[in-house]
Amino acid sequence: MTLSKKKLAWILAGVLALHLVIAGAKRMGDFMAFFYGNHPNNYFSLLAANGWQEVEVIEDVASPVSERHGGWAGCTGLTRVLLAEKAGKTHLICVDRSHLEDWSGPSEAEALEGEFAGLERICFSRYPLQNTYGGFGEQELIMRWDWFYYGSNAAALLDIPDEALPQDATVQIWQRGAEYVLHFTAYLKKNEYRDGGFIQVYRALRDRGMLEE
Repeated sequence: MTLSKKKLAWILAGVLALHLVIAGAKRMGDFMAFFYGNHPNNYFSLLAANGWQEVEVIEDVASPVSERHGGWAGCTGLTRVLLAEKAGKTHLICVDRSHLEDWSGPSEAEALEGEFAGLERICFSRYPLQNTYGGFGEQELIMRWDWFYYGSNAAALLDIPDEALPQDATVQIWQRGAEYVLHFTAYLKKNEYRDGGFIQVYRALRDRGMLEE
């Protein structure tokens, strides 16, 4: 059976259109790869552009909305807390990733003073995590708070005594030699604020000789 010229023309047009779609998709893929590989919001490019070099990722904390130091970070996919080096010194920093895979930041940790001089802290909350109802039908917003403390004065493997463990929070320890990060997590009502139990834990570790003064 022979094809009419009209049908043959339609077939050739379809093949050509398919070829153009495939070629266009490939070019778009190449463009997206180039864009995200060189865009300032690329993770490693973002760090490098701000003079940082990643040392170790401590934790990725999933967060629909985050708040740090009283300022909203907006809708984020996660907050990444990491150790990074700048000018030959390691610091605790964090960056945010949006649901569009864009990275923003970095934000540097707060340097503590007095009894806790030499430590750096990052804290943020997720809001709202859960709605409950108090008296007269008023909503009470439950927020998850995260505190990260970085120090480099460990004299031994850190082991928190049972009696010093926080009652209303969890604590995780990352340690490499003298460097360590203590991560405290607690669920609080919107207007509540605590330190997650850091002070009692730090003092217990110090009093037992695990931390140098």
